[in-house]
Amino acid sequence: MNTIHPKQIQAREIFEGAISQLCNMGFAPDNAASFLVLQSMIRIEDRQKRKDAAAMAAREAEDAVD
Repeated sequence: MNTIHPKQIQAREIFEGAISQLCNMGFAPDNAASFLVLQSMIRIEDRQKRKDAAAMAAREAEDAVD
């Protein structure tokens, strides 16, 4: 059985809300998501954590299943 933690659900709702607000400003959905990724990366102060997050993003970008 695979359950999703309530905080994960809440975080997704926040993320979807942010994308929606950016789309209302004129961003395309992919551009809104990209903008959030980049803004998030800028805010990671710890260099190793930033590198780990970038590596994870790169792995996801190479995933053949969308």
